[in-house]
Amino acid sequence: MPLTDRPIGLPAGLKYLSPEVWQAAQVFDLETGPLEVSANTLQSHALVGYYLDGWARWFE
Repeated sequence: MPLTDRPIGLPAGLKYLSPEVWQAAQVFDLETGPLEVSANTLQSHALVGYYLDGWARWFE
């Protein structure tokens, strides 16, 4: 289900973004749900680890 049914005001002449593409971009599969994660802090840098893990999955 889309996050919003509110129409988006897009500038004329866009090549790749249309109202239909915008609506489709708001639909996520079940694998993109909430995750248990550690807080990012100055000492832990947890966010960097999550970022690197995410990129590593593209190259498996």
